This record gives sequence, C-alpha cells and structure tokens, in this order.
Amino acid sequence: MRSPFILAGAATFTLLAISAATAQTTKPAAATQPGDTVAVTVNGHAIMESQIEEVLLAGLQGRQVPPQQLAQFRQHYRPQILNMLMDRWLLDEQVEKAELKVTDEDLAKELNRELELYLKREQISREDFAERIKAAMNMSLDEFLAKRAGEPGFRQTYLQAKLIEKKFPDSVKVTDDEIRAHYDENLEEQYKKPEMVKASHILIGTQGAESPEAKAEARKKADTLLIEARKDGADFAALAAQHSSCGSKTQGGDLGFFPREGAMVEPFAATAFALKKGEISDVVETQFGYHIIKLTDRREATTITLDQAREEIREEIRSDKVVKQEQEYAAELRKTAKIDYPDKAGAAATQPAAVPSSKME
Repeated sequence: MRSPFILAGAATFTLLAISAATAQTTKPAAATQPGDTVAVTVNGHAIMESQIEEVLLAGLQGRQVPPQQLAQFRQHYRPQILNMLMDRWLLDEQVEKAELKVTDEDLAKELNRELELYLKREQISREDFAERIKAAMNMSLDEFLAKRAGEPGFRQTYLQAKLIEKKFPDSVKVTDDEIRAHYDENLEEQYKKPEMVKASHILIGTQGAESPEAKAEARKKADTLLIEARKDGADFAALAAQHSSCGSKTQGGDLGFFPREGAMVEPFAATAFALKKGEISDVVETQFGYHIIKLTDRREATTITLDQAREEIREEIRSDKVVKQEQEYAAELRKTAKIDYPDKAGAAATQPAAVPSSKME
C-alpha cells in the first residue's frame, strides 16, 4: 500500500489525496445531488458526475483556482478520474466475491507498520512526526492515525491489495536480488544521508519594506529581539511565536532538519551550520529579511545499510508490484464487464486506454 504519511503535491492526483472520494464507489448511487447525472454504469452500478467532481476537487487539496482553470482541469482529468472510479468499482466487486474482510485492529496495525517504515526511512522520531501533524493538522498523532484508519478509502485500498496478493501471489513476491538491486541503484540518492542540522528562527520580514527607513526599522526590531533571545532563561519559541513573520512561528520557529545545500538560502544555511548546538546567531540578512537563528540539533552524515533499509525497500517494491497488478487485473475485468455510457457517442472520448487506477499526473 502507498504510505499515508506522504503529503501529495498539489499538481498530482494520488490515491492518498482522493481516497475518501473514491470510497463512494462502494456505496449505492441512489443518494445523488440535485441535477446529478450518471456518467457511466458498470455492471449495474452507476458512477455519477458528482463523484467525478468530488475526486477532482479532492485532488486540488483545497487550492482555490479560477473558474477557467478549473474548467481546464475538469476537461483534462475527467477521463482519467472516470476510468479510475470504474476500476476501483470492478476491484471492489472482486473483493466482495472473495469475501475478504478486515478488522479495525488489522487496519490500525497496518497503519502503525507503515508509520514505522516511514519514520525509519526519513530518519525522524515519532515525537517529531507528531509535532509536524500537530502543526499541519492541529491534531495529535493518535487522532491522526484514528482518523486515517477510519477512512473508507484506506479500508478499500487495504482490501484491494489483499485481493491482489491472494489472486496473484507470485506476481507480488519480492526477491533478495530485487532488494539488493534497488539498494545499489539508489544508494547515493536515498541511502547516503548528508550532515543535517535542526534550527529555529525568528524572521523580521522586509519584503514589504520598500523604503530605507522601513528596512532600518525592521533591522532595529531584529537587534532588539536578539538581545531578548540571548537573555538567561529566554523562551526562543515564545519570541518566535510572537514576533516572527515566517509561517514557522506556529511551531515556535522550528524549521526541522535540513542539509547544508539545497534547502535554505546560502547566508542562512552557512550561519546555521557554523553554530554550536544551543547557540544563537547574530542577525542574518537574506532576501526575506532579518533572521535570528538558534541551532537545536545536529545529525552527522550517515549511510543507511542494506540491512537497515531492507524492509522498507521490500515494501516499496511490493507496493509497486501490487499497483501494477491491480491495473492489469482491472484491465482484464473491463473486458467482461457490462459498461454503459448514457452518451454512446461520447464513450470513446471518455475512455482513454490503460489509465492507472491509483495515480494520475
């Protein structure tokens, strides 16, 4: 199964982003919205236009887009969404025929297993991840896991994966040679981790300060805050929450771990890596404004060994194989399915060939 702990990009529709919407395919289509129409009927099950629209909006992840752009998205993605909904329904039918069941306990165990693999891969603690969830979603980790485990789409995806494993066990097996090859191919990019530091900062922004006087005032404020931050017993996080103009203020200025290159602008990165743990920098100027940086942790460069990465790699390869087999199986099910479009003339244009059921880009 795809990890539920990775936030999908706004421009990419993924199963994670749309799982709740696609779960409607497991429900009767009787309760429809006013003016709703049938997009297609698959083995007697109606997939409604409202379902397609809901998946589209879920894929946008709350982004507000102009009506014209939304219309373009709708035209571009509708065939792919419709095909995905059809495939999910066909697989759901097979899950029901196979009488596959899953308990809440099974789902909770699966979710925690995937979380542990994710934390291991990203080299972050459960506590750090809990802080991220709190900041991003305003809920505890336990609340997040309970919410995710209770989503119909998560249950649906779990059962469909189990269906594939039951029907095509040989196609989803992962060998030691495959794991070794994956590790060797991705050693430099994925398993060699550079030195990382963890820092918090207070930003006095200057992007709206067009005059020299306004910029000077921002610098004066930063200098004053630096004195406050360096006082014995000062609460850096509280100062950041009160005064910083960076979105990280909601986390007390915490920016998490980042490498020397590629994550932060150069003056900021150079200063952060020169600090000792617990040390607070002088005021640092970047194009964003004036920063006061506090180094909170440091992590030396490491290489994750094959043994350490083995289970995560096994799961990644297995997941890819399951998705591929799902697509192939759904394509076979289509050949014998009774598929009726209200607009027969538009059926061909609405049904492109071999669209993946779990990912649309």
